[in-house]
Amino acid sequence: MKGLTGTRAIFLLIVVALVVVIFYLGVTYFQDRGREGTLEDEIAEVEVQIAQMASGDIPALQEQLASLQAQLDEVHFPNYVYSTLIFALIHNSATTAGIEDYSFSESGTTQKGVDGSDTEYQLHPFEVTAVGTLDEIFEFLGEMEDNMLYDAVIVQDVDLTYDSETEIWEITFEIVIFAQPS
Repeated sequence: MKGLTGTRAIFLLIVVALVVVIFYLGVTYFQDRGREGTLEDEIAEVEVQIAQMASGDIPALQEQLASLQAQLDEVHFPNYVYSTLIFALIHNSATTAGIEDYSFSESGTTQKGVDGSDTEYQLHPFEVTAVGTLDEIFEFLGEMEDNMLYDAVIVQDVDLTYDSETEIWEITFEIVIFAQPS
């Protein structure tokens, strides 16, 4: 029996390389087939959702719209927003929470339609900043929420920062109160 010659070594190397390539192609093929099945399932699910939306129950949607409009009618839009009452709310909330460093400013009234409405409501924005521990900040926000005087209110542009040297938090946000059109 002869030893491993150069030709046989090359032939053996080619056979091993072919086995590796076939194994790699087989593995990637089955992985792709698995992903294809998942994608087909997702496509079928989305098609069902689209079909449900297209064949929507119009009377039920109209009933839901009427219910939402009735809820909107129940929301009290004040005729006027008193900034002194908002200041008192912020002051009392900060005092109750143990926050001594806070500020408040009124940003000026604007007019805006809400969610595509033709009615332009008055928007009364107020900038608020408070500094304290995280527990004090949460208590401050809870007090404001619990004692808010108006129903149509949003809080936006919230920024919370932490000073690791003093271990103090600062929160800045805008309260916007909606009022009846002028």
